[in-house]
Amino acid sequence: MNLIKLGLSTQETTTGGDSVLRVLFSEKGTGEDVDKVMRLLVLTGSLDEVLPSLFEGVGNHSISETARNEDATRYAISRLVWSFPGVLQIVATELQVDPLQLPPGARYASLDWRSADPDILLDQVGRGGGWDTASFRAVLRGPEKNNLGTFAEAYFFRVQALNHKLHKASNRFFATEQKIESWRKLTRRILPAVSLEALIQSSRVRWIKPDYSLSPFFRGLLSLNCDLRYLGLTDREWRRRISRAVLMWLHDVRSSGIDLDEYGAAVRKQYLENAWLHTMRWNLYGGRGTRLVALTIGSMPEDWKLHWDFDDEEFAGEFWEMVENPPLRIPGGWVDE
Repeated sequence: MNLIKLGLSTQETTTGGDSVLRVLFSEKGTGEDVDKVMRLLVLTGSLDEVLPSLFEGVGNHSISETARNEDATRYAISRLVWSFPGVLQIVATELQVDPLQLPPGARYASLDWRSADPDILLDQVGRGGGWDTASFRAVLRGPEKNNLGTFAEAYFFRVQALNHKLHKASNRFFATEQKIESWRKLTRRILPAVSLEALIQSSRVRWIKPDYSLSPFFRGLLSLNCDLRYLGLTDREWRRRISRAVLMWLHDVRSSGIDLDEYGAAVRKQYLENAWLHTMRWNLYGGRGTRLVALTIGSMPEDWKLHWDFDDEEFAGEFWEMVENPPLRIPGGWVDE
């Protein structure tokens, strides 16, 4: 706070290259702290060039997705809008605009599912403003950060990467049963607006190199896998959390009116036709590791099963093979009786 009063620029970065705003608005901060800093930044005019772009079509600013991603200040503020209840109101007051009166595409131009608080979005939906099936479809067809694939990534992570020491600082987003239920409630409001075709449509995943196109189901799985691997879980715990996330997703998909037999057939077809999904190792460092070797589907969520091949099981087989058939000690030697 004092640094801002002394003229600290929002464009400055730390020695590690992080945006000053990213540090100021770390996930350890409370909503009250963030509101105070935001009000001060607005009062000092530090955000005059940024705020109008948060709602596309408002004011004289309209920026491209590329520019938005490159601008650290804009990115940091856009994440806050849908992360802290007070920030949305501060921005709306400064711009003299009621977000509920904007078309969905403009209202949610800065939305990033991966950093959004579901309770803020549920509150917006509850307030009305013309929310209907067409509105949800417009948002989910938006840029990479708020399309259906990114929503699935956020969903899988938020309902399973919970209650771990790595995420204690981030518990305003998750780590409580209430937040899990909020995500699921939001999902049940959104998915009825999604057709089966949209739910199985593949889109490019830019955080995988080289880029691959995957449907929301596999994008969610891969995103959750990356986060869980950093937690250092055992294979059993990793598999349990993956299975629970899939089960929750399928229950919410089914509640939206999607036939799981049809959905499953499409997902299984995608798996069978994607050689990369067959050979991919679900660890983070390449080499040997877990592989998805089969996918069982059915009309109920509990019918679905992901079949994994773990290298430890493979090594166990090799060990017992060596016990039963030990190698010869020297060339031309005899096997011990």
